[in-house]
Amino acid sequence: MDIPDLPARSETNSVAAAEEIHKVVPNAAPITYINLDLTSFDSITQAVKDFHDHSESFHILVSNAGIMATPAGVTEEGYEIHFGTNHLGHALLTKLLLPTLKKTAAASSPPREVRIVNGASSAKASSPASDTYKFDKLKTDMASTSTVTRYGISKMANIHHARALSRRHPEIRSISLHPGVVNTNLTNGVVA
Repeated sequence: MDIPDLPARSETNSVAAAEEIHKVVPNAAPITYINLDLTSFDSITQAVKDFHDHSESFHILVSNAGIMATPAGVTEEGYEIHFGTNHLGHALLTKLLLPTLKKTAAASSPPREVRIVNGASSAKASSPASDTYKFDKLKTDMASTSTVTRYGISKMANIHHARALSRRHPEIRSISLHPGVVNTNLTNGVVA
């Protein structure tokens, strides 16, 4: 049986989420915590190595972790914090897991049993209509750009990424979706 992984920056939060899952589904498989900080390419690379230490297949990758309305800042690699966390972190994670996802897809029946789900948002409408990806700006904190616009750019990138994955890897079902408004800590940075 495959053991599901629950990557997170915080082991405490991951364990709490796993306990909630087991309350709802008492017979659920044990869940493995993997440390993952999407603001760090080194952390992402290590998380994939940790995953491969105990698993050779991967059926569903849900890339929905993210930040919103966060003060201006940059990732370890110097990318604008929303774009780096919400898009580049997930894109690197997907790229590093893609060989395993493709291998799992080749062995799956029915076809396209393997899925990549990118969390998107209707906030994509807040991204600029043209020149959305000005990488010279995205490699700064973009402090003069509103947090809503910076978040929108990251969500538009998630949508484009899923679309590109779907075209390039038809053996894997790749989609993006707006999960709706849910009760999370995502809006903690928004002033009421």
